[in-house]
Amino acid sequence: HLPISGPICGMAALLAWLHLRGEVKSELGKVCDGILANMAILFVPVGVGAMSYSSLFASAWPVIVLAIVVGSVATLLTAAFVTRFLIDGPHPPSRLWKNGSPRADDCRRNSPARTEESKTMSLTDLSSTPLLYLGLTFAIYAIAAEISRRSRSHPLANPVLLSVCCLVTLLWLARLDYQHYFANVQLIHFLLGPATVALAVPLFRQRQKVRQAALPIVGGVICGSAAGVLTAVA
Repeated sequence: HLPISGPICGMAALLAWLHLRGEVKSELGKVCDGILANMAILFVPVGVGAMSYSSLFASAWPVIVLAIVVGSVATLLTAAFVTRFLIDGPHPPSRLWKNGSPRADDCRRNSPARTEESKTMSLTDLSSTPLLYLGLTFAIYAIAAEISRRSRSHPLANPVLLSVCCLVTLLWLARLDYQHYFANVQLIHFLLGPATVALAVPLFRQRQKVRQAALPIVGGVICGSAAGVLTAVA
């Protein structure tokens, strides 16, 4: 077995294939853009799994919260510092954007319009119980996304966080365990693999920027990850 997950291998293979072709076909671009536009919801079923460790959270929640907060802050600060240092060092790579950070309007202008079309699944392909949990997950996430939009994307109104908290509460009130819920939303979890592969498309579109800023990106990711892990463990 390879020490690399299948979706990562698929993303690398798709990226290599796009380099050989030199372009992204419109059909492929539309499919990948549609998946990535809704990628956040794919993490909801996994996040709900936190309810399986309710006893651990109840007994050690101060340590867990402290480790999460300190580890997250250390990761963000270290990644930002290392990336900025490598960009603004004595031999910085050619400037890709002003002030060392991409302009949001440029990113939106350079990325193609996301498709609004999606294929609907026949109701006969799902039994009533999986359809109930799938519909509940989608409905709660849609409400959470609207709350996030109305709050102007406030960090505490993150749609994934709101959806996870709401679903955990509902499952707890209904006396349903996580395994039962997860077994009925496998479709959402399954799409995490194709979504990871689809990341090859935006990477290919921004290949020039990624290539020129490879050192700051790699350095920031490695140092930030190491700082987060070491801080949380300590």
